Amino acid sequence: MEDKRRLVAYLLTIFITAFLLSCSPKSGKVPIHQVVGSPTVRVKVAVVKSEEADPVHQRFAVREFESALRREPASVAVSRIFRGKEVDLVIVTPKKVKPLEKVSPSVIKREGRKSDLHALIVLDPMEISYDEVTEKKKEEVCVLRKAKAVVSVTVYDTKGADVLMAGVYEGESSAKQCSKGIKRTDKLPSKDLLIVKALKRAAYRFAKEFWANL
Repeated sequence: MEDKRRLVAYLLTIFITAFLLSCSPKSGKVPIHQVVGSPTVRVKVAVVKSEEADPVHQRFAVREFESALRREPASVAVSRIFRGKEVDLVIVTPKKVKPLEKVSPSVIKREGRKSDLHALIVLDPMEISYDEVTEKKKEEVCVLRKAKAVVSVTVYDTKGADVLMAGVYEGESSAKQCSKGIKRTDKLPSKDLLIVKALKRAAYRFAKEFWANL
């Protein structure tokens, strides 16, 4: 019995250690709150203006990334308990999304001063696509709708305009409806809803990494 308890304790120690390591900042980077010198980190999500991207989808991207950042991942919350560190995240949310004309050190610093930010999170949607395919199999007609989002994200320190984090995050969503004899789409989500779901998944992947580095 004693040997079993020791084995369980040993395995638990390994699990907790591995868990904490997985929640630690990647690549040995200094946590963002230490770089900006504040236990409360104020950020804003912005998007780069693009002639190719749909303005509506750009607004969707900003709002989904803001929403994802507001939810602290459970893994980070548990890690906090073991480490005893309290770091708060404040998201500045403008009423209207205004894309940045360009990204430069002066623009980043200006945005920081305007909203009293520690960091500016800049989105650049590389791909936001939607596709619908109709397939016929014997007596059934199936409609498949798919959406994909690929977003490049760069996090800047607003004092020096230095890059704190950068990466590309993807998300996909799909839905299918089959019916006998005729094509039906009454139970399928709309194009915009599928795009939002794809953006939501890309945003979740970013938010999880951002919180782990916060």
